[in-house]
Amino acid sequence: MVYTKQDKHGSASKVLNWHHHTFYFRPSTTTETINLGNMTGNTGILFDDVKIQETILHNHDEVNQNGKHIHAHVVAVHQWSSIHASWSFIDPECPIVDYMWAIGYSEGSTEVKGFTSVGLNNFAYNYNISLAHTSVIHITVIATNAAGLRREAHAKDIMVSLKYCTSNCSDIDAQTTEEVSANWEVHDDESGIDVCEWAVGYQPYGNEIQTFKHLSNGVKIISKVFPSSQVSMQMIHVTLRCKNEAGLQSSKSSNGVKISSLSPNTTSAEVQFLPHTLTEYNPRDHYQGDTSSIRVKLTGFEDLTGLDSYLLTFQSHDKSTQISKSIISENQDMSYCLLEGLDISNGNYSASVNAVNKMYLRSSQVSSKIVVSQMSPSLIASKGFSLRNNIVEQFDNNIVWWCKQSVKIEQSYSWLKRILPTKLYQLGDIALYIWLGTCNLTTKTPDSKYINLTSEETSSIEHITKHLENFKKLIAEYPQVKLTFLEIPVYSIKAYNQHQGHTEPLIFRDQDKALAEQIHIVNQEIRNLNQSINTHSPDFSVFLKARSQHRTRSHRDTWEYFNFNLYRDGIHPSQHLAQVWLREIAKRIKIDCWE
Repeated sequence: MVYTKQDKHGSASKVLNWHHHTFYFRPSTTTETINLGNMTGNTGILFDDVKIQETILHNHDEVNQNGKHIHAHVVAVHQWSSIHASWSFIDPECPIVDYMWAIGYSEGSTEVKGFTSVGLNNFAYNYNISLAHTSVIHITVIATNAAGLRREAHAKDIMVSLKYCTSNCSDIDAQTTEEVSANWEVHDDESGIDVCEWAVGYQPYGNEIQTFKHLSNGVKIISKVFPSSQVSMQMIHVTLRCKNEAGLQSSKSSNGVKISSLSPNTTSAEVQFLPHTLTEYNPRDHYQGDTSSIRVKLTGFEDLTGLDSYLLTFQSHDKSTQISKSIISENQDMSYCLLEGLDISNGNYSASVNAVNKMYLRSSQVSSKIVVSQMSPSLIASKGFSLRNNIVEQFDNNIVWWCKQSVKIEQSYSWLKRILPTKLYQLGDIALYIWLGTCNLTTKTPDSKYINLTSEETSSIEHITKHLENFKKLIAEYPQVKLTFLEIPVYSIKAYNQHQGHTEPLIFRDQDKALAEQIHIVNQEIRNLNQSINTHSPDFSVFLKARSQHRTRSHRDTWEYFNFNLYRDGIHPSQHLAQVWLREIAKRIKIDCWE
């Protein structure tokens, strides 16, 4: 198709600008008649170099051996540019129902134009676009058949060249090629132009690269390729010097163009998440509880020619969630991106950023990761009553308590196995803290209010350890649950029975010693289990430790002991001890759920 319309200076172009078109068709007989024309009848069209050739079908396995399969080209006329693409997909088993195409600066990307459906057309064009000289673009096409299956194909990368403009071409700030081009308009209505000269230098009005050379009369555009050693990584200025018939001279220099084929530098670049908290507590780096927004900070990207934009991709670990966004560079040391209105699930996410310079060259990718979690902490424990009744901090109201007195570990396991699916449906993702074992190490007979050591052998320890393993296996079936076993604090049979009114509590001293040893062994098993699932429990017994000294004339004796007076009854913590334990559990919860 030929364009001869007048340009902005009132003169018609003397150069015929042709559009290249590729059309696909499938002949139904051995002979076909092809008619070339226009649909309206009032547009002039010229045809030249018409070729008909057979196309070769490629399957998916051959794509790497046979190159790209999308025909694409760029047309630039009078500061207007368009991108044209054509393709042909065949599915012998299921009809194709839709084609989508996209344009970007790298294969598969969509910075210039996102994926847009063109229906069943096997061609597409975009004329509402501005392309920079020497920029490289890529076209991607996706075909979808009636079964919903997709196939993706790409065009060979296209370098945009605007060097054929006749006057008033677009000014560019940077380019990758060593070809220096300039255009101008010079008028002197009174005296007329006698002679013009041009030079090229590293500064305005400079001629270090090329001294002034004479221009033929009427020349308004010039182009010359210089050695890479002279112009690469430099700011290049073109100067025009003209003299009129009266002998008066005037000069004008361009604002310069940077020539570089390097992509942006990421040596000092950093991508940082700015976590957003839903509570009054600040989350740790790379963790947040908000699932509706993501804030990202970009710093340290550098480029000789200047940055045009940033390309940010936010995606989940399994890539089921993927969001791409282009951020305009505003010549600042830091840039920010806010993604709002999201509805992301708990999990691991990453933000990857590429900087794009003025020549549309991409930097290497710089990434950062974040864990998004809205897990609610839940606590299974009989001692939980004492802690729940002594909540001081507002944060502790986030805890869901599942408590029952005098419950054994096997009963708790059966209850949790039955009720957990329902609880997860109600609460969503949770952090689960299991605090059991006391009622298995010591036993209260039905006809007595006193407790005794369940067994002096290892049977109680083995029973508890077995069911802790069962808990671990059960929770492993639910990836939305983060499990932590809480250690058993040392307690006293003697102190409890004394509180219940036993007349001879001292007879339980030996049981206390055996109980302390069994608690130590069980806690060691709990530590091993927690280590295997990458967590740990607070040491509650440390807050019961006390030190006593006895001094004589010759020496001083010091010994440590557990102060069971901090319990209400030898087992259940007093108000102050409960608050201290709850504080330690809350610290663990903040790490697991918010930090």
